[in-house]
Amino acid sequence: MNHDIILKADNVYFSYDDQKSHSLNGLSLEIGRGKKIAFMGANGSGKSTFFLCCNGIHKPDKGTIYFDGQPLDYSREGLLKLRSKIGIVFQDPDNQLFSASVYQEISF
Repeated sequence: MNHDIILKADNVYFSYDDQKSHSLNGLSLEIGRGKKIAFMGANGSGKSTFFLCCNGIHKPDKGTIYFDGQPLDYSREGLLKLRSKIGIVFQDPDNQLFSASVYQEISF
């Protein structure tokens, strides 16, 4: 894998309703190290679902997500290591933030 790519999704599928419909339907993308990106789309288009998969909160039904050249490891130890490097600020910060600022929250 190219080490200039920090995050890669390869044909990722995820469904909340046992495969009846997919929130992620064959998503493939590469994000370069140090790049700033924006994910845009309508409500329900899978933006949050993708990032929940990137953090290991959800496991894709199919496909692979890579972080820093390695496929995500969904073991307890693998998730602890991953979450020390990837943080998420949820859509409703009143239900998540423990710190006084977003910066402090994601650098915890």
